[in-house]
Amino acid sequence: ICQTTHPTPALATARAAIQSTPEQVFADALLIFEGEGFLMRSRDSGLVHLDPSWLADRVKPIADHRIQKKEHREEMVITWTETNDDLDEGDTLEMLDTLAHNGEASVELLKLMFADDEEKRGALSLDDLFSLLVEHYLLLPLDATSYLLPMKLPSSPPEDFISASEVHEGQVAWACECELRSKYVPPGLFPKLFVALRGLGEFHTYFASGGVMQHPKQEISLYFVLDPNRFVLVLRAHGQESIKSVLREHLVQAAKAAKRVFNEF
Repeated sequence: ICQTTHPTPALATARAAIQSTPEQVFADALLIFEGEGFLMRSRDSGLVHLDPSWLADRVKPIADHRIQKKEHREEMVITWTETNDDLDEGDTLEMLDTLAHNGEASVELLKLMFADDEEKRGALSLDDLFSLLVEHYLLLPLDATSYLLPMKLPSSPPEDFISASEVHEGQVAWACECELRSKYVPPGLFPKLFVALRGLGEFHTYFASGGVMQHPKQEISLYFVLDPNRFVLVLRAHGQESIKSVLREHLVQAAKAAKRVFNEF
């Protein structure tokens, strides 16, 4: 349907009396419709999703709970090898195991998982889809070749986390607590925390409500975990006693980053 408005002196006078520009009215309408759940916005990508379920459908390949089952992972590899003779079954299965146990996925693995989604995502390229998922904290870049998938993180601390968080003889630790001031954990809190704290250590071990980051030579370890009974984030930096002041400053930086995330909720 095409509708044309012919300019008239009366219409021009009425438009001049309007305080908001058409662009402002449109922006306000987007906010209202987004708040009512009629649409979803990806501001960084400059996209407006008129069908919010579209993004949920794009997440299905990585949100599949069956990935946690070894039998299903083996079936996935068999299916992929039927159409890709060059695929190494052992390496691919190992990548799937890493995803299931640690929530980490290489770009190579993600391309395999989204291979059947090309028609459904339309003109959106795979790289653009990854950027879109990063914007909504569904994928978190670890480096140039891999991502962390918060939805796939284990609910309990893995062994690597427990061993890396231990304070050994000759080490000192600084600790603090950041109060969430909430009776529930807001959706998206931990993915944003992971991003905010990522620069404070090169080696990472995460689980659903915490993690530990270490420097290359393990001189500094930053430990963070949510106390579910008190809704406070416990932060601790530990390392050799000779760098006591450095550890304290490291903890201060982590606490400031955590507070900035808390202020978003």
